Amino acid sequence: MQIQLTPSPAFRIVMEIARHAGSGMTIARFQSPRFPTGACQVWEFKPALPPLDHPPVVVAVFLRRGRPETWMPVAEPGFDAAIRHYTELAAASPRPAGAPPAASVTTPQVLPLPPGVRRVAPTHGQPLTSGGQPVAVAATGGAP
Repeated sequence: MQIQLTPSPAFRIVMEIARHAGSGMTIARFQSPRFPTGACQVWEFKPALPPLDHPPVVVAVFLRRGRPETWMPVAEPGFDAAIRHYTELAAASPRPAGAPPAASVTTPQVLPLPPGVRRVAPTHGQPLTSGGQPVAVAATGGAP
């Protein structure tokens, strides 16, 4: 008997982001401006493995009920401008009664890695952690 597994939409989104960022890239920083319907996490990937001269990659990940729903690459000028942009959009969004303040920025929960994605320890000899030092994410079959 052969079982066919269909990846969830959240799994596919995380894999697409990993392929877009490229091999050896790690999330260096992120923030989450909150909207009435969810949050927009802005992630900045930087190289953790050679070649270290790769420019940063920034993406915006839109979450609803804590799950990735869609994402898009962020063009220049990068992370800080994206945070300003999405924070301003969140502040301008109408809020239902009792909703958290528009300008709240939260630190998102670390998403579990799906099967086929591995964590690679940074090359500077620090122990691998999920909440402290950055870790590199590599997707099998992704872009070099």
